[in-house]
Amino acid sequence: MIGNQRTLLSAFKGVVIIQVFAFINILLTKDILLVMNISKGVATSIAETLFLVFTSFYLVGIYRMIKIFTKNPMVLNTIITTFVIAFLIGSVVENPFLYIEVVGKKYYILTIHVCYSIGTILIIYHAILEIFQEEMSTIERLWGCACVYFMIAWAFGGIFDIVCIFDPQALGFMHQLNLSSYLDSIAYSVSVLGNFNPLYTNTSSLISRIAVIEAVWAHLFVVLVVGRLLAK
Repeated sequence: MIGNQRTLLSAFKGVVIIQVFAFINILLTKDILLVMNISKGVATSIAETLFLVFTSFYLVGIYRMIKIFTKNPMVLNTIITTFVIAFLIGSVVENPFLYIEVVGKKYYILTIHVCYSIGTILIIYHAILEIFQEEMSTIERLWGCACVYFMIAWAFGGIFDIVCIFDPQALGFMHQLNLSSYLDSIAYSVSVLGNFNPLYTNTSSLISRIAVIEAVWAHLFVVLVVGRLLAK
């Protein structure tokens, strides 16, 4: 039992650390490189490449974590399959080093987000079930909550990007149907999750309303977690 707890705690920590570095990259890398007088194209490519690297580690961490949560092969295979499909398609149609003219590119990007959304929702669901189990220790519960909390930003970042696929000006600037625009969507989601002033102004009414839902859900999750910890 102790060995299993250590494995679960290690899995939670691993995913959280990867997510933190991914968010730092999304929010800071490009702008820091621009301040250093590196060209915008090179700065963008470096930020995108790092994002793909972190995503690779994230997939490994997610697999390690979710296989502890459930022994149901259908759930496990669905999560891994959706994530791998999304990652492979994204690596081709949004490769920062290889530009490929893809007909109907927005539908490929939509497929990526649908796959990621299905996988992320399943992970959040099973993670919450695990977090609220009686036998889970406080430290495991805290790291698990941090993991789920950050996943909210990923989930809504994908939703914002889906809106931008059909309304390119939804975030207040032209969406380019590329990885850089997706990183902008995640950055906006992180600012909403952190309860800061929205990162972008002049967003569409739909984006603003979805942001309200994200903020409410994030606060509700925190309230539930605090209540669970106090009830222990």
